[in-house]
Amino acid sequence: MRKKAMIFILEGPSDDTSLAGSLKYIFSSSRIEPLVMHGDITSDRTITNRNIIKRLHEEIRAFCNTKFLTKSNILRIVHIIDTDGAFIPDDLVQESPDCSQIVYSEDNIRCSSKQNLCRRNHIKQQNVQKLLDTYKIGGLSYSVYYMSSNLEHVLHNRINLSDDEKEQLSYDFAEHCMNKPEYFIQLMTSKAVYIDESYRESWDFIKSGKHSLERHSNLALCFHGSFGYESINSQ
Repeated sequence: MRKKAMIFILEGPSDDTSLAGSLKYIFSSSRIEPLVMHGDITSDRTITNRNIIKRLHEEIRAFCNTKFLTKSNILRIVHIIDTDGAFIPDDLVQESPDCSQIVYSEDNIRCSSKQNLCRRNHIKQQNVQKLLDTYKIGGLSYSVYYMSSNLEHVLHNRINLSDDEKEQLSYDFAEHCMNKPEYFIQLMTSKAVYIDESYRESWDFIKSGKHSLERHSNLALCFHGSFGYESINSQ
């Protein structure tokens, strides 16, 4: 019998390289299909909370066509996003005209234009809230999880990396998990990362104060029901 597919929507190639092997290990009873967006749809200036679901549906439908996937053989859609500190109060955004790029810490964000960065954060907040209020896309079960403040922060406890550094770390992480497949589960359920709350409560947590700059993820909530974890109805 052919396995049903789980579509994982990922922001970039490094996410795919880092996570694909571990996701296949965790969800071994399913067929893992990574949909790489090559960007953050939640902070795209052409995307609003009025069209984000439509745009995602278009991306998913086109992806399914290339993979010859039909609704009947898709189990669910899991969307993994970076928080990018988007939920912090505006006063934690500091303007430094000499900044050539956005600089993140666990306490604040420094950038060349506070106005532009706050605008980005507000757009992302609205778009993420729309995703949280969405349980199905095209009739398929949908849920969204976060890496905070981004993937490398969660996996490596490092931020402000170059693209080359991200790429190298992704290959190193994938190799490490291939040799020790349980490592990813241990990391994502560790006290250093895991938010031990319900799905909604984990989102309430990351949206408060400066938590979206800190090292957290609720992705492990998606693992429940695999490897003997107690199944939960997190919605």
